Amino acid sequence: MLPAGVSRLPTKPPPATKHWLPATKRRWSAIWIHPIMAAFDRTLHEPQLRRYFNLLDEWELLSAIVRETPVVEGSQGQERMHPLYARLSTVETELRNLEDRNGLNPKAMADLGISFAGAKKSLDDLAEGLTDDPSEDDVDEDDDPRIVDADVVTTVSAGPKARSRKA
Repeated sequence: MLPAGVSRLPTKPPPATKHWLPATKRRWSAIWIHPIMAAFDRTLHEPQLRRYFNLLDEWELLSAIVRETPVVEGSQGQERMHPLYARLSTVETELRNLEDRNGLNPKAMADLGISFAGAKKSLDDLAEGLTDDPSEDDVDEDDDPRIVDADVVTTVSAGPKARSRKA
């Protein structure tokens, strides 16, 4: 399935960075042939995606280290969380920001206006049935919040004494 208005997918991904882990290289290749990439300008987005994949690769490395050794010895001999957890948290935040900015998650795709045919209703579909002429609408005056009962307004505006006499 292709994004709306796109007729073909990219044919070949740009080369992966040599120092990346094999898993990162596979993800890099996979994203470039994914249908979402048909909506991207390769020249414009490749540097941002490389930054994202550099961080993703770093996240993979840091995750492996802290998974292997989650607790280390502190300067006073006490046990403490691995100090790389702080960098891991920063990298995760940066990854989320780039995912949102580049439409790499479903909500970000929708926010950026990237949609797949049939995946979401168009504005025309949402507007279908709406009219500009209120006389065509079936309005129940009892449920219309724009219609105000004059007795209630007078009672409330007269203050607490008026309310107690009315009650």
